[in-house]
Amino acid sequence: MAQGLQYAGQMFVTPTQTSMVLAVGNTTALVALDMIWLREIRGRSSFLGIAAAMAGIVLFYYPWDFGGGHFSGILLILASCVGYAVHLALSRHLLKTGRAQPGELVLAPMAIGAAGMLTVGFALEGVPSFSWPLAGILLWLGAINGAFAFSLWTWSQKRLRAYESSLINNLMLLEVAALDVLVFHRSLSAIELSGLLLAGFAVIFVQLSPLWKRSSRRGRAGAPEA
Repeated sequence: MAQGLQYAGQMFVTPTQTSMVLAVGNTTALVALDMIWLREIRGRSSFLGIAAAMAGIVLFYYPWDFGGGHFSGILLILASCVGYAVHLALSRHLLKTGRAQPGELVLAPMAIGAAGMLTVGFALEGVPSFSWPLAGILLWLGAINGAFAFSLWTWSQKRLRAYESSLINNLMLLEVAALDVLVFHRSLSAIELSGLLLAGFAVIFVQLSPLWKRSSRRGRAGAPEA
């Protein structure tokens, strides 16, 4: 659901629009699911940090220019965000309770998803003709960007709360922007830079906030009485 509907939505909206809707939609859907089910977000500071990160992402993409995008594409990507949130929350729950191991949560979903997408692809588009560039793309997407990346991603969910994983995933925006500047020598506007800094600092704040709270509680507990 997450990957398939994302690709379907990209047929109707631009990559920039897709990236912004995914970044905000994924985290928003995950926060909603956390409030209903996981209940790992505790404290006003976490909610404020998440909101600040989302505001930074939206600011980075200004002006949004959704006039050239098709509404159905945005709906498909938002539905993809629901699939992402369900997958991440369920994986976190199974790993946290010890009911599954990371390898199991990578192999089974990828096998099911691959079989489904291959079936739909062959039915709608037929079997593609072989070429070495196509083989290279499949190897990269399947082995590196798929199996290896998802293995690391799933393993990290044993130690990170679901909303923390989702927020850290948004740091990819900063990484892509940095590569854009270094490789393609693109200059960032003041608004884009402000959005990146706001999102980056907000993500760091959300990760460190629980550590500060625990340290403060230990300090109060160990302080001598007057």
